[in-house]
Amino acid sequence: MSNEVKIGILAVVAIGLAIWGFTFIKGKNLFSKTNTFFVEYNDVTGLANSANVKLSGKNVGTVSDMFFKETDNRVVVVKLDINKEVKVPKDATAAIISDGLINGKVITLEFKAPCSGANCAETGSYLRGRVVGMVEGMLGGVDLTEYSGQARDLAKDVVDELTKRLKASEGGTELMGTFDEVTSTITSLKSVTAQLDVMLKKSSGNIENIMSDMESITGNLEQSNAKINTILGNTADITEKVKGIDLESTVGKVDKTLDGAENAIKDLKKTMETADKAVKNIDELITKIKDSDGSLNRLIESDDLVVELESTMDSIQDLVDDFKERPYRYMPLKSRRRVQKYDRQDGE
Repeated sequence: MSNEVKIGILAVVAIGLAIWGFTFIKGKNLFSKTNTFFVEYNDVTGLANSANVKLSGKNVGTVSDMFFKETDNRVVVVKLDINKEVKVPKDATAAIISDGLINGKVITLEFKAPCSGANCAETGSYLRGRVVGMVEGMLGGVDLTEYSGQARDLAKDVVDELTKRLKASEGGTELMGTFDEVTSTITSLKSVTAQLDVMLKKSSGNIENIMSDMESITGNLEQSNAKINTILGNTADITEKVKGIDLESTVGKVDKTLDGAENAIKDLKKTMETADKAVKNIDELITKIKDSDGSLNRLIESDDLVVELESTMDSIQDLVDDFKERPYRYMPLKSRRRVQKYDRQDGE
C-alpha cells in the first residue's frame, strides 16, 4: 500500500472522528438509534441545545433543536432525541427542571406507569410539557400543590380549634373581639397589598419607560456638558465686554446720528419744495403752449400736419429702400444706358 493511500485513509478517519466528536459534544451519538419527540413550551429560559433528557435521574437523550411554532411565535417547540430502547407513554410529560445552581436546565420525563404496544408514543409525536419552579425542583420534583393544600387545611383546623377554646374561656369575648380586629386588619392589609401589587404590575412598564427616559436625559446632559460650559464662558465674555463699553460715548454718537438724520429730513423737505415749484413751472409752460397760436400748438392740435408728416416719412422710407435695392442709380459717373441695363436685369 502506497503512502498516498495511507495518508488518504488517515485523513478520512480523522474527519470521521472530528464529526463524531462534534456531534458527541452537542449531545448526539451517531452510533445509537433514537426516537424524535416534540414538546411545546411558553418559556424555555435556561434551556440550551444539547441539554440532557433524563428519566429517573439517568440520561436517556438530548435536546437537539429549539424553534418557534409557525402559527404562534410565543410558543417554543423543543425537539428531543431519546434512545430507542426507552419506551415513552403517550401521556408522558416532559418537564423543564433546574439541574442545580450551576448546571442549568434539563428535561425530565414524567409518567405514572410504563407503556407497551399502542400505549407508547410514536417517533415524531408531541408530548405534554411543563416548567417546574425552582423550589419544586430543589425538592426533587415533589408537587407542592398537595402539600400546600394539606398545610392550609391543617392551619384552618388549628385556627378553628383555637377560636372555640377562646369562646369557651373566661374573658373570651374580649379576646375574640381583639382577634376579630386583628383578623380584619390582616385582611385589610392583604387587600391593600394585592391592590399595590396590581398597581405596580400595571405601572411597571411606565416606570421602566420613565427610568429609560431619565437615563437618556442624563446621557444627553453629559454629552451637552461641554457645550453648556462653552455657552456660559461666552456669556461671561459678553458680560465683560458690556461692562467695558463707554456708554456715554455711545449715547453721544447716537445723539449725533439723530441730529444728522434731522438735518437730512430738512434737506429732503427743501428738495420736495423745489420739485413742487418745478412741476408748477412745467404746468404753466404746457398751458402757454395750448393757449398760443404758434407752431407747437398747431403741431399738437392739427391733424393735417400729422398726415403730412406721415406722408413725408413714407417718402423718405421709399427713397431709403430704393437706395438699398438699386444703389447703382445713385452712383456718380454712371451713364443712363448702363442704369437701364441694370434695371432690366433686376426686372428679369
